[in-house]
Amino acid sequence: LLPAPFVDPFLDIMAQSDVLIENFKPGTMEKWGLGPDHIYPENPSLIYTRISGYGQTGPYSKKPGFASVCEGVGGFRYVNGNPGQPPVRPNISLGDSLAGMHAALGVLLGLIARNKVKNQSRTGQVVDVSIYESVLNMMEGIIPEYDRFQQVRQRKKRVREEVI
Repeated sequence: LLPAPFVDPFLDIMAQSDVLIENFKPGTMEKWGLGPDHIYPENPSLIYTRISGYGQTGPYSKKPGFASVCEGVGGFRYVNGNPGQPPVRPNISLGDSLAGMHAALGVLLGLIARNKVKNQSRTGQVVDVSIYESVLNMMEGIIPEYDRFQQVRQRKKRVREEVI
């Protein structure tokens, strides 16, 4: 738990806020006394957004998640690069950018939902964004290709042949 001189001002700010976005390892905010259960009594309409490598629950949730690793786990690295060579890393932090975009969408949907359900005791929401799932979401037809045809897409020297 963080000392009161740190927690109290933070809770005062959160009582007046619409959105909180955090990207700590799952459980960190709770350990500091700043998790959703600590903040919702002060502001039940807060949109509490959490970005982590693998989400707040599940078998990998306690692992620290970095975009470079999550790009591999999400499949992006496997399909990029030249055949017979190691996967390539993009020159941007693609995983972080995608997770940020998904978080922004989640916040907007939470605000829309909050404005539609007024006069309830708690109208806020927890938005749980996983970097790995954000990358996986971008992998478009790879999963259906495998599911339907058992085809595993491989690295090619050039971009998709059917796209000019």
